[in-house]
Amino acid sequence: MRAIPALSERDLARFWAKVDRSGEHWLWTGSPNTDGYGVFRIGGRQGQDFKAHRIMWLLTYGDQPPNCVLHRCDTPLCVTPACLFDGSRADNNADRDQKGRQARGERHGRAKLTEADVLAIRARSHEPQRVLATEFGVSRSRISRIVNYKEWR
Repeated sequence: MRAIPALSERDLARFWAKVDRSGEHWLWTGSPNTDGYGVFRIGGRQGQDFKAHRIMWLLTYGDQPPNCVLHRCDTPLCVTPACLFDGSRADNNADRDQKGRQARGERHGRAKLTEADVLAIRARSHEPQRVLATEFGVSRSRISRIVNYKEWR
């Protein structure tokens, strides 16, 4: 991860102006990124964007954030210091999977099949895979992985 540069007094004032501390969770009111996490630009128009919760880590603990700063509350716009904890990318992925936030199955943006399609494929697993592949618009190898529970477990 990129190191966060020192924040000027102006940067600090701008940062705190974008933190709503009125509720139980301090929420970022500035711009979010495409994943819904708050971002803050350091260095003016030509500066770099950093995740707001990582900046809060730096302000709270006085040192650069670890590889991953995770949220206990699962609220991407939250910058409450008590909600933040450090962890590895593996910890972050395990947390995501345990809480069901990973887009799987038909929720995945590139899914061609629905759960009903998968159940139908498995029910008809005695038919030639090339026939099923043509009918469902996927490859024969995908049919094989579905029938053998290597996909869509």
